[in-house]
Amino acid sequence: KPIIILPSQSLSGRSNIVLDLPPGTGVSITRSDVEYVITEYGTAYLYGKSIRERCLAMIEIAHPDFRAQLLEQAKEFKYVSPSQPGRSISASYPSHLECLHTTKSGKQVLVRPIKAVDEDELRNFFHKLSDHSVYLRYFRKLKSMPQRILQRTADVDYTQDMALVVLSPPDPYHHELVAIGQWVSDPRGISVPEIAFQVRDDWQGEGLGSYLFERIMEIAQSLGVEQLKADVLSDNKGMKKVVERAKVPFTKRSDFGVITYTYDLRVTGTDAATEDQSQT
Repeated sequence: KPIIILPSQSLSGRSNIVLDLPPGTGVSITRSDVEYVITEYGTAYLYGKSIRERCLAMIEIAHPDFRAQLLEQAKEFKYVSPSQPGRSISASYPSHLECLHTTKSGKQVLVRPIKAVDEDELRNFFHKLSDHSVYLRYFRKLKSMPQRILQRTADVDYTQDMALVVLSPPDPYHHELVAIGQWVSDPRGISVPEIAFQVRDDWQGEGLGSYLFERIMEIAQSLGVEQLKADVLSDNKGMKKVVERAKVPFTKRSDFGVITYTYDLRVTGTDAATEDQSQT
């Protein structure tokens, strides 16, 4: 397993992570042979990855001062999409949120914040969901996941937006994505950030939905988020059971078959009153 370990910056203060090498530069190991590149900012796993995935992984471990420039260069070379948001490159990856978790049946999984390089795994996750699960989550039928949603979900700043992914087996580099929980802020700042989570059909019943819901709530509170909301179809009994176990007070409003739960994260306590504002 070829591993390259280097500082993110040279002694002269230049980035050691670059998009291309000057003509005539000596190369001792080809890019197709490298599996891991490690800097003080993390590890990029490159084996079997696409050019886009490699670029994003390398940018994530580059020195923060150069990440925006590297992303723009990658766009110019057409290695990544021109619409790649780049929110994560200006943020510090919250590695302290990574943990192992044991499900109801005793399976061990890795839970960690999402990364921009997880976009393809998100797409694979979507295509392993049943049509019914997709409908319950998105309130409509979808045959594929739009690129803008994949990018918005995977490329987050870990403060305004957050997503946790559940990976099995619990290997940082060889796994499948089996569940995700997130909150997404309104870019206009008008409405309350929305919380959502989804578990792959063959992993349902393992308690992952409840676990992700509690973790997302805890992280949001720690970051000073004051409110979150969840929109749930009225016939989605499993989801209603999870979101109504919240340890913070909430109101719920029913309108045209959709129940909107609004959570007040400024107050804690399981005995807080729940207000029903349903409309018929």
